[in-house]
Amino acid sequence: MKSSQIILAFTLTALGLGALCEASQSGPSGGEQPKVEALPETHYVAVRTRVSEAQLSKVIPASIGQVSAWLGARGAHPSGPPFVRYVVVDMPRHLDIEVGFPVLGSMIASGPIRAGAFPAGRYVTYTYTGSYDGLSRANATALDWARKNRISLDQKPSKEGVVWAGRLEYYLTDPSKEPDPKKFKTKILFRVAK
Repeated sequence: MKSSQIILAFTLTALGLGALCEASQSGPSGGEQPKVEALPETHYVAVRTRVSEAQLSKVIPASIGQVSAWLGARGAHPSGPPFVRYVVVDMPRHLDIEVGFPVLGSMIASGPIRAGAFPAGRYVTYTYTGSYDGLSRANATALDWARKNRISLDQKPSKEGVVWAGRLEYYLTDPSKEPDPKKFKTKILFRVAK
């Protein structure tokens, strides 16, 4: 198990999220097609940062730990598994991301921790089964499916890269309970344009 997987497993176990993550695994398996789901508004707390793709394996676990500690210090608990929200994507240069947890209801945050909400709406969703190394390919699968089905996604170009209204990865598997990376489940979401 890689150090980033160990940190994630430790964080999830410390929060008592093992069962929560495993319960969140209902949905399409890696062998099923993406689909469109109507999802409610979801409140969250997260750390926002700008990273290169190569830095993700270190930044994600560290940020999950930081948000976990913040929640724990306030006696608060996540309402679901950890996520990464891709706010701005410019793959050759950088990714502007938020890393955190969904929570029940809005929270007040300050400092490096931000509070927000994913907008309600329709999302293209795809649950990928496999190691994190395959997430780029899994995202491409969902994007290709949306394109082939003429589904416009809520995104716009900018000088910084592509700005996404709702592009997420939820990490559904607790590595402390499932050490085989080939069995990890990640739910990928792209908000559909109105």
